[in-house]
Amino acid sequence: MTNMNLHTTNAKSWFRTGLVLLVFPVMIALAGCDSNDSSMDGDGMNDGGGDNPAVSYANYDTTETAVVFSEQSGNQLGVVPDDPSNNENARENYVKWTSDNTYHLDGRTFVNSGDTLEIEPGTVVKGISNQDPSNASVLIVANGGTILADGNPGSNDPSQADPIIFTAREDDVSDPNDLQPNLDGAWGGVIILGNGPKNFPGSRNVEGIPSDVDRASFGSDNEDPNDDSGVFRFAHIRYGGISIGAGNEINGLTMGAVGSGTTIEWVEVFNNQDDGFEWFGGNVNGRYLLSSRNGDDSFDIDQGYSGNLQFLLAIQTPTRGDRTGEHDSGDSDFGGGDEGDTPVSNPQIYNATYIGSGPSGQGDVSLKLRDNFGGNYFNSIFYDFPVQLIEVEEASGPDSRARWESGELTVESSIAWEFQSVSDANAPFDDLVENGGSWGGEVADSLEAYGNTYEDPGLSRDLSAGDFQTVGVIPLNDVSGGQTPDGSFFENVTYRGAFDPSGSNWATGWTFSDEVGMFQ
Repeated sequence: MTNMNLHTTNAKSWFRTGLVLLVFPVMIALAGCDSNDSSMDGDGMNDGGGDNPAVSYANYDTTETAVVFSEQSGNQLGVVPDDPSNNENARENYVKWTSDNTYHLDGRTFVNSGDTLEIEPGTVVKGISNQDPSNASVLIVANGGTILADGNPGSNDPSQADPIIFTAREDDVSDPNDLQPNLDGAWGGVIILGNGPKNFPGSRNVEGIPSDVDRASFGSDNEDPNDDSGVFRFAHIRYGGISIGAGNEINGLTMGAVGSGTTIEWVEVFNNQDDGFEWFGGNVNGRYLLSSRNGDDSFDIDQGYSGNLQFLLAIQTPTRGDRTGEHDSGDSDFGGGDEGDTPVSNPQIYNATYIGSGPSGQGDVSLKLRDNFGGNYFNSIFYDFPVQLIEVEEASGPDSRARWESGELTVESSIAWEFQSVSDANAPFDDLVENGGSWGGEVADSLEAYGNTYEDPGLSRDLSAGDFQTVGVIPLNDVSGGQTPDGSFFENVTYRGAFDPSGSNWATGWTFSDEVGMFQ
């Protein structure tokens, strides 16, 4: 057994409790914790901290129990790798985190290439606030690693729901009244990296992690569209989004070149300082995604993402949120690409309900489509924004205007309502477009021609409820008339918006937004 004190940046609080952190080498092999301050001598790793290489699992006894800090058990947490003779789990390292413990992340924690981390339903993982944002507490599934985080929805019965919770250390998850409206950016978030398609050569480091961290790169020249990073389902991510520099923040759930073999569904990001969800390339599909009260964009797309998405819910508040959809293709801000990079982003998005920041909120347009982005929205509802529905960038060289004019970029069969920019409800489409002049008129004409309407879908919200407003997301009026989805991934529904007007609210029972009373 090797004893290592990895929590030097928070040493005062640790020693005040008299607790000792013990970590067995088998755990370091799977989920190495970077610390720029730690001295890791006597364990085969480099002294003086920095980004530590993976340690071969074969060096250790597979029957050993890994020990890390746990609130419940005082100072120890047992993690037992699966029996390596079990062919079903024939991975180099296979570690399981269980719901009878709370797991603390102190700095960057990796699931290394070739390794698997399973997280049991009901498990709580907490990120510790670090003094150095460049070593933010974050769980990173490296390119080639696998996460099996599969919570239990409880069949929409709150007493039976058992989601996996990723949150800040300050969050008392046992107390539903422990609201932390100003706690965001307290830790990092969850990052999943893969080897799926993207529109740049080789590999790049993901946003929010320093460029010299080798295990934070995604993609390769031998990309695999079917790349499988595992399962991430029925999970909350709360109070994350720490920034390591201007325009370089960690999102709630970041996906870098994640392939279509991966399952991403039933995920909530709550009160993140930056974006809720962001895709950097990849073609992973996703559904039942809730971006709630996040500080920047709700759903952000970059670098050639081309997956299918269905049943997306974004909820902004008057003081939180920018765009509900910020979508790019080539992106010079991240990794030196440009707008001519191919293939261009081309997601197919059905049944989104995007709720803005209200009549006097700080939000921007609902959809900002730029940097040669292509893709299509169908059967969606855009409700209660202070400015316009859409801005389609017109720029020199490859741009989203060309995609719109060719029909590769559209918003179709959708409903817009309660946009404060609309001055004439009898002819609203010009007012719903940010672009001025003839180009804005072309976008407006297209919106009308594509079967979009400006009408009341019967959504509601109570802004008088304060910071945690209540929202009615199920349409009360007739929202039929959408297009039949094209593709085997999609559920075959033709109503508009993320919720069946004759059905139930799929965001209740398992989300934190529901737990704190945000749904009417």
